[in-house]
Amino acid sequence: MNRLDDDFEQCGYAIAAMEGDQPMNQVRHIEALLEGCSREELLALIEYIARQLCQREERKPQPLYGIWRGKFPEDADIDTMLQEIRSHGAKDSCGPRT
Repeated sequence: MNRLDDDFEQCGYAIAAMEGDQPMNQVRHIEALLEGCSREELLALIEYIARQLCQREERKPQPLYGIWRGKFPEDADIDTMLQEIRSHGAKDSCGPRT
C-alpha cells in the first residue's frame, strides 16, 4: 500500500466513525473534507475510487422467485389474489377508476 492508500484508509475510518450520522450529514462532512484538498489530491481520490469500483463485483439482480420463495403457499393462485386486491381497491375508491 502506498501513502495515498494509507490516507484513504484513514478516511475510511473517519467515515465509519460517522455511521451514526444521517446520510446527508455524512455527505456534508465529506464535502467539508474535500474542500481542503488540492487539485492533485482530488484527482488521486478519483483514481482511487475508480480502482475500488473496478475491483468490486457488480451486483446482479435476483429473480423475484428467489426473493419471494417460501413467502406464499406453493398452491397460491396469484391471479385470484390480484383480482381480490383490485376489487377491494375499487370498493374503497371515491370515484371511477381510470
